[in-house]
Amino acid sequence: MSSKDKNNKNRFKILFIISFAVNLGFLAIIYYTDSKLEAYRGSETIPASAYSKLESDFSVLQEIIKADEVWMLEKQPKQALRRYRSFEISNQELKRKVNQRIQRLEEIISSENDDDFAKINLRTELSTMLEAKDSITSRLDSLQQNLRFSLHELESRTDSLENELNIKTRQLNRKETLKVISFKSDKNILIHYIGETENNTATGSGVGVWANGSIYRGEWKENKPHGEGEFQWADGAKYEGDFVMGERTGEGTFHYPKGQEYVGGFKNGLRSGSGILYDIDGNVSFEGDWEKDKPIQ
Repeated sequence: MSSKDKNNKNRFKILFIISFAVNLGFLAIIYYTDSKLEAYRGSETIPASAYSKLESDFSVLQEIIKADEVWMLEKQPKQALRRYRSFEISNQELKRKVNQRIQRLEEIISSENDDDFAKINLRTELSTMLEAKDSITSRLDSLQQNLRFSLHELESRTDSLENELNIKTRQLNRKETLKVISFKSDKNILIHYIGETENNTATGSGVGVWANGSIYRGEWKENKPHGEGEFQWADGAKYEGDFVMGERTGEGTFHYPKGQEYVGGFKNGLRSGSGILYDIDGNVSFEGDWEKDKPIQ
């Protein structure tokens, strides 16, 4: 082997070692970033500033990989060199790796006129760097997926905590409005009420006990059953359904003291609209339309 060949071989052996070290350093940054992400996930929190920095580092890594592709795959070292020089990098370690690439490319461009032995060495080095680049790209994709997953977990946890806080707040507000009050109905019957109030009136959810023995459980508005609820009379009759300002209006079920049952529409306390009347054995006595509490034949 000639002295020139020996010099070329030694020179490219050194350059190969430098390139290999550059890629090892790049991989070290990837794994360092990954370890930081795992630490954040372990503590179940990612500070906003840390998340922004991780996102910025990922963006820079992606740009470096694109420039590597221009260099290694498209075989345009001059264009790749321009890209490396255009980067604005705050991370000092990434900046050092890019500077190493710039120095390496300048050496390669200056040796474009070397002999065939030099070109063979360059092709060997290029193949090794492409393998390293693929490993880096795969690792970076994995890191980005982990970061997105961690962020999604944190957002879900935050939403859950906000929902729990809202529930607790509503429960606290409800407890603060619970009162025991007494008032008279439109028929001048005394009602003892316990439940939610507004302006010292039965408004919200609560239970009312009439002096004649009737009981209502459900929603109220201004001292009157309003919304969904259950009213039970002293004689055993019971209604489950909709109320509008104290009157059975809407859809509901009325259980008669002797066992019959009506399921259907009501208006102002009377059966109205479509409905079904069942006898005490559960057989249909009438099915159809009703008006002012009477079936329309």
